[in-house]
Amino acid sequence: MLRGRFFERHADIKRLMQLTVSSLPIQNLNVEFLKIYDMNNVKLTLNGTCLYMNPTTVLFLFELEQYIEHVFYELSQYTHSVSKKFKYFVLFLRQNCITNTAML
Repeated sequence: MLRGRFFERHADIKRLMQLTVSSLPIQNLNVEFLKIYDMNNVKLTLNGTCLYMNPTTVLFLFELEQYIEHVFYELSQYTHSVSKKFKYFVLFLRQNCITNTAML
């Protein structure tokens, strides 16, 4: 859910990256844009743990979003397919058991 909120705020994050110092809360995640040794950095803070990233890396994460969504869709399709095959397999076993029991 947090990942979704992070990507939903993509435009806000890009806009704030152009400012010198700013902050953007996203649920429990705080995204802070600051300068360290005259270099722009993004500080991500969640539950007292911080991660510093180059702004280009954060923007790259947004580029990966479409690939993540694609892979998620593919995995859900495979899961659905496996579920259907498993249901068919269980139905087949049940019918076979009933048939075998009737023969005894």
